[in-house]
Amino acid sequence: SRFKMESIVSAFSLAYSWVPSRAQLDVVGPIVVFGLLLFLTFTDCKSQRRLKKDNRDLDKAAATGQCPRAVRTLAELNRYDGVDHPWVCFCIKGRIYDVTNSVNFQPHSCYAYLAGADATFTMAKMSDDRSLVNRTDYDELEDHEWDSVDGWVDYMNAKYRCVAHLKEYFDWKRARDEKEAGYKCRDNDDEQEEESYAAAPKDILELVQGQDGKETCWHASSGDKGQSQDVEAAGDKDLADQAEAEKSAVDKKQE
Repeated sequence: SRFKMESIVSAFSLAYSWVPSRAQLDVVGPIVVFGLLLFLTFTDCKSQRRLKKDNRDLDKAAATGQCPRAVRTLAELNRYDGVDHPWVCFCIKGRIYDVTNSVNFQPHSCYAYLAGADATFTMAKMSDDRSLVNRTDYDELEDHEWDSVDGWVDYMNAKYRCVAHLKEYFDWKRARDEKEAGYKCRDNDDEQEEESYAAAPKDILELVQGQDGKETCWHASSGDKGQSQDVEAAGDKDLADQAEAEKSAVDKKQE
């Protein structure tokens, strides 16, 4: 038994000799904590990059029709608030994210009023005004507010997975794009018309506006001399010449 006791004491002494001293802890402790923080930061960044890549790949697949995203209406989105349904969703700029694992969107949390809601206006204006939630009149947002929304979209892409699209937003976006495309086509037609007018010969007839803004007469432009000949006066002269020629013919006939 005495031998066993000596063995135990020796084992404890050996183990105690490996325990760092206070001075060693003061040096090693901060290094260990810094390394742990660095590891956690690297892990979080890697996870964010992976989520961003996954969301981009899904966006590309949805755009090409290979893997179309689910489309949910605003009424359907409102059900996923963590109260009536265990799944919690958050929507911004038509993108619906699964935020079930986030404590910030759980019932009675700071962002619980955004659970199962379209928060585009809320995040654009950086306001906690509850009347901004679920607004779909996206035309009211200004360019700098859309810039703020895009920043939040980048943040959400790095933190959560986009699982669906909001029907109301993409219907508005499609209508806006078609309207802008119509304006663009009209502008192109106007530009082509202006180019055709600029390329027209200089001796074409052009309408000259009087000082009162009314149409006065037609002028034939002379490109070489930079002068114009009054067409109306020329027309009257031609009629006078024609009348005189007819009169001369009648006189000759009478003779």
